[in-house]
Amino acid sequence: MKVQHNPLASSFIVLLLSSLLFACGGSSSDSGSNYSVSVDQSSIEFINEAGAESDEIISVNVSYSGEGLLVGIPNDGTVPAWLNYRVAELTDSTAVLEFSLDQEDLIAPDTYTTQVRVTSGDVENNQFVHRDITISLNIWQLTIDDTAVSLEATKGDSDIDEFDIRIIAGNTNYTISSDLPWLSFESTEGEGTGELETIVATADYSSIEEAGVIEGTVTITESTTESELTIPVSLALDEVYLYSNQTAVSFVKTANTEYLSQTIDISANAETPLTWEASTTADFLTLTPSSDGTALTITADPTNITAETIASAQVNIASSGSLSAQSGVIEVAVYHSAATLPDAETIDSITVNEDGLAINPLSPYLYAAVGNTVRVYHQYTLALMETISVTSDSLDVENLTITKDGKYLFALTSETVNDAEGNPTTFTNHYRVNLTTSEVDALVDADIAGLPVEHLIIDGRQYVITDSLEFASLDLTIAYSYPGNFSVDQVEYVDSSNALYITTGGADVYRFTTSVNEFASETINATFDQSYRPENGNNAGIFDIVINNTDESQIYLLNSGTDWLSFTDESFTDNGRLIADDTSTSLGLVSNQSKTPFYLRFDTVSRVYVESFDATQTKVSDTTLLTLLPDLIEIDASGTRFISYASGLTSIIFNPIKSL
Repeated sequence: MKVQHNPLASSFIVLLLSSLLFACGGSSSDSGSNYSVSVDQSSIEFINEAGAESDEIISVNVSYSGEGLLVGIPNDGTVPAWLNYRVAELTDSTAVLEFSLDQEDLIAPDTYTTQVRVTSGDVENNQFVHRDITISLNIWQLTIDDTAVSLEATKGDSDIDEFDIRIIAGNTNYTISSDLPWLSFESTEGEGTGELETIVATADYSSIEEAGVIEGTVTITESTTESELTIPVSLALDEVYLYSNQTAVSFVKTANTEYLSQTIDISANAETPLTWEASTTADFLTLTPSSDGTALTITADPTNITAETIASAQVNIASSGSLSAQSGVIEVAVYHSAATLPDAETIDSITVNEDGLAINPLSPYLYAAVGNTVRVYHQYTLALMETISVTSDSLDVENLTITKDGKYLFALTSETVNDAEGNPTTFTNHYRVNLTTSEVDALVDADIAGLPVEHLIIDGRQYVITDSLEFASLDLTIAYSYPGNFSVDQVEYVDSSNALYITTGGADVYRFTTSVNEFASETINATFDQSYRPENGNNAGIFDIVINNTDESQIYLLNSGTDWLSFTDESFTDNGRLIADDTSTSLGLVSNQSKTPFYLRFDTVSRVYVESFDATQTKVSDTTLLTLLPDLIEIDASGTRFISYASGLTSIIFNPIKSL
């Protein structure tokens, strides 16, 4: 450190350094009337953030009359390590002192103070005057955890979310604010102690009216310099959807078959139940909401529907309360015929490809994959309505999967190609058939690794589930892939609890909980809850599952030892066979649109039959089939026709269900 000064006698310099500065103890002294010293600032302050370097220079102007000027530390003190000073300009009567910081980035948060004395006078006559300048250094610290906060909620939620704001403040105060009006804080200001402090922030979504992504910041302002630190906050606020456990309802009236009423469960992904109203323009439909607002009964009157035709309609479910919601739509079709259906009918001389049968849940149509086509048959007249060419290649169309509203059919072909070395590679080509227009789209952007298993509607949004437990959109691009290693055989979903059940062909059933937020980084998520191996299941495989959409006490399994489970209070109960001491062999399990289970059985007297059970586990139908075991089985949407394919007969067989 260098100090500039006017030339004076060496004895004067020594005296000033060694004794004068020590002897004069006040902020000023005037022992000689002929000399004077004045400064334009008697105190200066440096403010610096801990760990930061500073290039700040503070200048002090000095006026003096005397035989020289000296700058130093009074009272025999030492210059603190954090201070630099020098005489930047000097004349016979004025000077400019410059002060700056040294090693300021290494100093702990605190307030530090020292003095610098400016002296002039006459050494020979022992006359001196001086002025002291007080210099302070305020080292402050404000450190936060600025990790971005991501929140998720659904419009109308009254529950609050909380998150912590973590602050270390030293030698300073701070304030907390946000540009998000729905955020509040347990404290909006604090005093730095140098220790970690945690402030709880509360998010209240109840006043937000529009769904979407909302972004803002939490700002922590340091009080001394008003420096700001920010924490990014984003909220993915999901829209509210009204939806039903069935998006399609199929009614039928023939001379000897009738199914004309169906109760649909109405749900919403809102925190509390919504009030809603149902409407339709169809004069052949009657809509009856339940008294508790959780269900809607749709009843069809075919009286004025022309015989041998299909009448179509829509039922709209709209919010009638203060909370707006996306409306739900239920497609309805009524087939009216004066014909009497025979006990059994067949479509003969047909070879159906692997997993090549599908039933339209809306219209009375059966889809059969034959060669590179999909044939469309009328379920009641057995007429071939149309043949849809899926691909021009001579590849078999397989794995038919239909959407719950009956609008789309997914299919695939597999093709094996040898490379230059003769190594085979198998490619899967996915297709989507528009069942209204019969147009076929090759889904060239599909990125699923597995094969489609089931189409589900979760919180009002549509997903195709694959056997690799992927959740894909209707173009078969992946929205979410569960990280665990599951080979999915069958899937069921429970609207009331967002529970997803899967079977893998092993002895266990697996339960997941799903959540959907279309504005979140992951629009859908599945969390594994638990697995269960039925006590009466003989450690044998579970090959199919049917669950009531709103009641997990009715879980039906295809297993050699048990038929029926229930799930209550976070635990499973194995209820055994539906009929006690039943010794039949279970071969298959399907369900109609109301999730009534239909079991394909083989008994000890060589009878192949189908039996169904109601919600009280009472047997309600028993239908004897041909003795030849089928390869594929389906039940029509109304639950009035059992449909099977037997490759040995190259026939599709239609059997009317025999009620007890």
